Amino acid sequence: MQSNYIARLFDGRLIALYHNESGIMARVCENGRWLPAGALLKGAQPAFSASFSLSGQLQIYAQDEKGSVVLISFDGENISLRTILENRSREIHAIFFNPIGRGGRMCLLYNIPDEDGRRKLIIQKLNESGIWDKPEEIAVFAPQGDNIFEILHIGENHALVFYRQEGNISGYREITPERVGEFVPFARAGENIHSYGFFPWGDSLHMVYLSSNLFSSRLVYRRKVSDNFEPGVLLWEGQWLDNCLICEINGELCVFFQSGGSLYMTKSADKGSSFSRPEIYAHKFCRLPKKAIYISEYTHGCYDACHVFVDSAHPWDIQILPDLCADFYSYYEGKPEVDSSPVSEPPSDDEKLRLELIQERLEKLASQNERYRAQLEDMAQKVAEYEQREKKEAQLSAKLAEAMTEIENKEAKITELLKKADGFIKEPSEAEEVIDEIGPLEASDNINIAESGVD
Repeated sequence: MQSNYIARLFDGRLIALYHNESGIMARVCENGRWLPAGALLKGAQPAFSASFSLSGQLQIYAQDEKGSVVLISFDGENISLRTILENRSREIHAIFFNPIGRGGRMCLLYNIPDEDGRRKLIIQKLNESGIWDKPEEIAVFAPQGDNIFEILHIGENHALVFYRQEGNISGYREITPERVGEFVPFARAGENIHSYGFFPWGDSLHMVYLSSNLFSSRLVYRRKVSDNFEPGVLLWEGQWLDNCLICEINGELCVFFQSGGSLYMTKSADKGSSFSRPEIYAHKFCRLPKKAIYISEYTHGCYDACHVFVDSAHPWDIQILPDLCADFYSYYEGKPEVDSSPVSEPPSDDEKLRLELIQERLEKLASQNERYRAQLEDMAQKVAEYEQREKKEAQLSAKLAEAMTEIENKEAKITELLKKADGFIKEPSEAEEVIDEIGPLEASDNINIAESGVD
C-alpha cells in the first residue's frame, strides 16, 4: 500500500504527501506554484496516514526503515519527528495506524497480522477517565491487493472504515470514539470489486464501485439515506473499466471513470436521483492517474471531495479540479486572516496527554510482539532438538538391525557345524577346532547404547 494525500491547510495552501524511493515526501503549493519537494522521513515504509491536529498541523503516522512507528508534525514549514513505537522484532509488519477523534474523545484503529495473510482490525478507546480500554477485535479481513483498509473521516469524531470481509464481501463500519457500528455491505457477496469511491453529502452517503468478471466491467452507483442503501443503479458497462471517483463540483454530483484509455464523466443535478449519459472528459488528463486521499481544513464553495486524481509520475499534479474550478489554486476572498508564521507554541495539555497515551499503548504492543518472537524462537529450538534426536534414533536402529543380521548368520553357521559335528567329536581338541572355525565376535558387534545419545 503506497499512500498519497492532498491536504488543504486552513490558510488555503495545498500540501502533497507521497512516497518514493527516498521516503515520505512533502511538496507545498502557494498561489498556484509548487515549491521544491522535501523529505519528511527518509527510508520510510510506503503506507502512512495523515490527519489534522487541534492546532491545524498535519500529523502523519508512518513506519521508518526499521519498522518503528514515527509521528511527524508538519505545518507546511516546520517539521518535528517523534518515535512513538520502537520495533524490537526482526520482521517488519505493515501497521496502518489511524487516530479517530481529537482531544479527550478519541480511539485508535490499527491492524495486526493474522493467519494466511489475513489481518485483524483492532480498535482501542480512550475512556472518560483518560485511560485506554482493552483492545477490541472488530473483524478479520483479507487485504484487497496492496490496500489494507481505508478510512473516511466525515466529522471531527466520526469516521467510516472500508475493508473486504471474509467471503469476499466489500463494505464498511461507522466508528466513533463511543461506538462501533455493524458491518454494512455495499455490494453483493462474491462481486469482484476492484475500484470504488465514496462521498458524504448532506445526510446521504454516495458511492460508486466497479464490479468486473472475465467479460465486462460494471459501474454501479448506490446512495445511502438514513440507515438504508437504495437499490444500485448501473451507470455504465464496458469491456474494462477502471479508476472510479465521485465528488461534488459546482453543486453537482460528478462521477469519473476510465474506459478504453479515455476518462468519462457523468453528472447528477439532483444529488443522485438521476444521471446524465457519460461523456468523454474534454479537458487535459494524465495518461497514468491514481487516486489520492483529499483532506481539508478549509471548505471551498466550488468543490468537495474525499479523493482526487493525481499523476502517478508527479503525485502532486492534481487533475480535473484545477480545470473545472477557476480559483482552485488561489487564496480565496473572504477567508479569515490567518497568521502563517511558524508555530512556536508548545503543544497543548490535551495533545501531550493524547501522545503519551498513544505511546503507552504502542509500547505495550511492542512488548507483546517481543514475547511472541521469543516463544517462536524457543519452539524452533525444541523442534531442532527433536529432529536431532530422531536422527540419532534412526542411526541406532540401523546399527541394531545390522548386528542382528550378523548374529542370525552366525547362529545359522553354528547350527550347520553342530549338525556336521554330531557323532564325530570324540575328544575336546576336536570341539576346539569347531569353535575356531566359527570365529570370535568382532568389535563392531558390540553396540554401546549409552554412547548413542538416545534416552
